[in-house]
Amino acid sequence: MDQPIQPPIKRDEILDCVIRQRGPVQTAANGLQWRVCELEHKYLPTSRDAAGKSHPKTKYRAKLYDLSEFEANPRQWREKTSYLLRHADVCTRIGKHPNIAEHKMAFQDQRDKRRWWVWDEWIDGAVTLEDRLNSGPLRGQELMRCMTGIAAGLQILHKNGIVRRDLSPKFVLLTEKRVVLTDFELAKLLDGSPTVRPTDRAKWEYEIYVAPEANFETIDSIQNGPTSWDLYSWAIIVAHAVSGRRPIDILRARESLKEAAMPNSLRQFCLLCLQPQLDKDQARRRPVVFPPNLFTTQ
Repeated sequence: MDQPIQPPIKRDEILDCVIRQRGPVQTAANGLQWRVCELEHKYLPTSRDAAGKSHPKTKYRAKLYDLSEFEANPRQWREKTSYLLRHADVCTRIGKHPNIAEHKMAFQDQRDKRRWWVWDEWIDGAVTLEDRLNSGPLRGQELMRCMTGIAAGLQILHKNGIVRRDLSPKFVLLTEKRVVLTDFELAKLLDGSPTVRPTDRAKWEYEIYVAPEANFETIDSIQNGPTSWDLYSWAIIVAHAVSGRRPIDILRARESLKEAAMPNSLRQFCLLCLQPQLDKDQARRRPVVFPPNLFTTQ
């Protein structure tokens, strides 16, 4: 299929876009507030491919951050704006991949410097996994396609020295053909880059998906590769997906996995990912990689 021609993006291109939709204000674990917007270019009614075929208007999935509460504190301002570049850094390191959001650019709004924009590709028909699960559990091929896609996204992140850390259904986009991980502001880079630390995590709505040790102050020296944190989050998402209900604690997650109609190999691996993390007991450490045949055996 021919791909739309994407015009070069300039920092002032926000002036040439109209906001078609604004999502609700959300608060990330790092204390930043943002909302997802659908942007559409005003002056490009169509774009054309090399064969001259017309395509729909150019759109972007844009996150609009409000930094006004940090404006009077230069240290906090520098810290929070550096957080906004982590998503772009992760996407750039990965490059084009079907299970990772394609980033376009991040910049300060020159019309209102308290606002910061993060622009990604627009994915037609995409809904968050969270919204999909509000309609009921996943079953059969839909379950396997979704969990395989999330695992593929995590694998390419881990291969490039990146740990997602705060994966939840809110940060997974679904279409009929794609499963896409996005919103990497809290990702951990394993190359020695500074760690973006959550704030006031006890009040974070999505804490159930985060491995307990992923917020340790000793985060940079934890043994047993922190990729196990992402497999923990993935297993909690599986428990949510098969039951249609967000687990309220780890015990409910395990119960959902044990009761669900799902391949036994998948069930057993999820339970391994959720076992207590005991570094001194090699047999009780969580897995750090996905088995190669996990999604092909029953």
